[in-house]
Amino acid sequence: MLIVIIRPIGYRPRKGARVLYREPAYLICSDTQLSLEQLVQAYLWRWEIEVNIRDEKTVMGVGEAQVRTSAAVNGAPAFVVASYAFLLLAAHSIKATSNCLPSPKWYPLKSADRCSTQKILSLFRSQYWGLCIESNKSGVASMLPETRTHFYSSDLLCSALCYAIK
Repeated sequence: MLIVIIRPIGYRPRKGARVLYREPAYLICSDTQLSLEQLVQAYLWRWEIEVNIRDEKTVMGVGEAQVRTSAAVNGAPAFVVASYAFLLLAAHSIKATSNCLPSPKWYPLKSADRCSTQKILSLFRSQYWGLCIESNKSGVASMLPETRTHFYSSDLLCSALCYAIK
């Protein structure tokens, strides 16, 4: 067995405060021939797998389908996971990290290396609603003027739909 202890880096919560440390990370590996760089890289990649599983369960709702037949019990989670995979592939193909919607004003500014699943879904919603509005322009134009001005008075509805999260 190979045990690797990653020492935490000291930090100061504010200027002049004493140096604090987080807990060290302990990695246990059964392959003693594995280099230290490969072991740490596998540990970092594991975190992305954990994020993937969390998003599948919380955002996409794997395991929440209300089905009764045995075929549906087996097929529903597989369908949701496949849908999630297609969503991630579509986001990767359009380079969603640079094309994400800007965060709402009430969210704190963060520099993100990756576009979260919530932001990808918001981008999908915004594009989908844009297509729906484009295809329904004749219906919107035939609405009464007072209803139309109320609908277009601000983009609050579109913003609320695009930024809706579970």
